[in-house]
Amino acid sequence: MKKTLCLLGFALTSALALGQNIKTKKNQILFDDKPIATFKAQKRWYTISDLNGQEILKIKPNVHVIDQNTREVYYEVTSPDGATYVSIYNKGDKSPISFEKKMLLDFTLAEYKLFTPEGLDTQVAEQILASNLDVKAIIMGKEKVIDDELNRINKIAENSKVDFNDKGEIVLNYKNKYGSLKRKKGSGTFDLIYEIYNADGKQIGIWESANNNGTLVFTNGTSVVIPAQKAKPESRASFDPVATAIVGYAIENKYIKL
Repeated sequence: MKKTLCLLGFALTSALALGQNIKTKKNQILFDDKPIATFKAQKRWYTISDLNGQEILKIKPNVHVIDQNTREVYYEVTSPDGATYVSIYNKGDKSPISFEKKMLLDFTLAEYKLFTPEGLDTQVAEQILASNLDVKAIIMGKEKVIDDELNRINKIAENSKVDFNDKGEIVLNYKNKYGSLKRKKGSGTFDLIYEIYNADGKQIGIWESANNNGTLVFTNGTSVVIPAQKAKPESRASFDPVATAIVGYAIENKYIKL
C-alpha cells in the first residue's frame, strides 16, 4: 500500500514538474528548453503547429466571470481550416496570471494533454475536435437568461418613473418619497450589501453579494438572485443595475406601493 501511494505521489509530482517546465520562447513551445511545437498568436487565437510546420489546432483562451471572486477559463478550439469548432473547459489546478501560461499548463496537465515532452499528441487533438462540446453556448445561454430577467425587472422600475436622489431615496418627480436604498461594503474585500427601506423607514429587504452570488431577500422570506457581477456600486444608484433591479422587484411584489 505504501509503495502504491509513493508511486502515485511520484507520478503527481512528476506531472506538476512537467507543467512547470513548459514555456514559450519567441514562436516556439518548449519542454525543458527543448522545442516540441511552434505557435502563432493573433487576437488571442493560438495556432499550434508541429515542428514540421503542420498546423494541428487553433486555440483561444477565454474567461467567464461568475462573481467578484470567481472566474472560470474555457477554450474555443478549431481545426486548422476552421471547419470544426468546439469549446471546452479542460480545467487544470494551476492559475497563473497570463492566459498563455494557463493554456500551456491546462493542455499539459488537465484532461486533454496536448503538450507532451515528446511533442504534440495528435490523438488528443483529434479527441478534442471529435468531442462536439460547446461550453461557450451553454455559458452564453445562461447569461442570456440572466440578462433577459434583469432587463425585464429593470423595465418595471423604469416604467414606474421612480428615480434615486442624492440621498439614495426612491422618489417620483424628485419630490414624492417611496423608500430608500443604502449601498455599503460588506466584511469581505469585494462584498457588497444593499438595503431597501419603505417610505416609513422600515427595512423591507437586503441584497448581499456574498449570499449565493447576490441574493435579494425580502422580510417576508421571498428571495431572488440578482448576480453580483452586475453591480456597479461606484455609479449613481440610477445607473447601478442591481439597485434598479431591487426597486423593480419591490414594486412588482408591492413592497413599495406607488
